Amino acid sequence: MFPLLLFGQENYYMSDTTTSVGKNLIDQGIYLNQKLCSIKSKTGITEFKPTEVQEYGFKDGRIYVSKPISYGDSVKQFFILRLVTGNTNLFLFYDKKGKRFFLNRDNSPLLEIPSFPNKKLEHFRNFLSDFTSDCQEVHEASRLVSRNVKSFSKFIRQYNTCDNRYFPHFRYGVLLGLELTKLISLSSYDNVFFRRFNFNYDPGYSLGAFIDGPIMVSDFSVHLEAAFSIHHFLFNYNENNTDYDFSGDLSAIQVPLLIRYTIPAKKVRPFINAGIVETINLKNDYSIYSATIGESVIEIDKVNELSRFDDYHFGYCAGAGIELKRNYRQSLFFELRISKLHGISGSKTVNLSNINFTTGINF
Repeated sequence: MFPLLLFGQENYYMSDTTTSVGKNLIDQGIYLNQKLCSIKSKTGITEFKPTEVQEYGFKDGRIYVSKPISYGDSVKQFFILRLVTGNTNLFLFYDKKGKRFFLNRDNSPLLEIPSFPNKKLEHFRNFLSDFTSDCQEVHEASRLVSRNVKSFSKFIRQYNTCDNRYFPHFRYGVLLGLELTKLISLSSYDNVFFRRFNFNYDPGYSLGAFIDGPIMVSDFSVHLEAAFSIHHFLFNYNENNTDYDFSGDLSAIQVPLLIRYTIPAKKVRPFINAGIVETINLKNDYSIYSATIGESVIEIDKVNELSRFDDYHFGYCAGAGIELKRNYRQSLFFELRISKLHGISGSKTVNLSNINFTTGINF
């Protein structure tokens, strides 16, 4: 018998009496692969039926195993794709109605996952909860697993090792944040009064929602947010006995699209993320006033209205934070994020720099 490691590196097939490695197996697609093991040689193509070969595998890791399964009104032998190997094996078979999953332990007969009425996910999860009841560490994961190849395979792997780490799943939630925003005047900006102000980070507030979906059921996910924020800016400087006041109102919708990595810990899960962000400025009003102190009066004039504040800003952002588990589905999270935003008019506009302190809950 050749080592299993070698099987994973080369095409192979096994019968009752022989094992052959390094053959030129023909990948004919999932449906034909279930019926025949086809081998190409110099003399032509040799085909083996499931009754002639126990299993065969491609060097990319796919392994088809010969098993009898119910098909129509009878039982027939097919090559079914083994998705997970371990104390519990998971198999996949495609027919005209779609995917059929099978489980078995050791050399026990195959157990087909029932096709539940209306394909309700709740019944599927209850079935898996009962099947894996000997390992309570995966009970929470059984309430989150989906009936697809990636999710189901990951669940069975965790069950085989009785691992209760975080199980990736689709999430959504709400967020509330404190947002510090700084206006950045570029040297090319043509308003001389604006460039004289010493802008600091000004506090504002944000409220929004998010969705988070795992990438290939891994610890990486795509994280999308939409948050509404409000700011009121007020700055002052004095020159030649004249006070200059900057007043501005900014209301915006920010839409960050991030790639997030979360450490799959049990209770406290640190995470980092980075990506792009677009800001749509709904209210974008700024003015500069001058107040000149005379002998008996104070004259107040509007120097000008600023028209070079773009309605759209694009940029990048990065952040880090932690998630605190509440139950199998919910967790609280806290994050610090930094964003740099640039107006679409290029060097003749005003840029933004944001520091966000965000908290929220996902469901």
